[in-house]
Amino acid sequence: MESFVKFGAPRDTDHPKLKQPLALEVWESVVKSLDPGSKVTILTNGPLTNIAKIILAGKNMTNTIQDILVVGGHINHDNTDKWKCIQCSLK
Repeated sequence: MESFVKFGAPRDTDHPKLKQPLALEVWESVVKSLDPGSKVTILTNGPLTNIAKIILAGKNMTNTIQDILVVGGHINHDNTDKWKCIQCSLK
């Protein structure tokens, strides 16, 4: 069995039915299943490369995004100006 990592998702090349879909494939499926004019809110954590791929893919893929909520944090921050700036930029 040959397996490799492509775009961060495990893919089993010997068994196509077991392939994990790519994030963009999942997004296209979500968009197709929506009623016309519907909007979605995306909740994400970690690296935002999949969100970037959706945005860069064009095809009006971002028209259905109402909000993107990024979950993350830092437990031990020192309350410096740098920390306050990061908090403001995410609001």
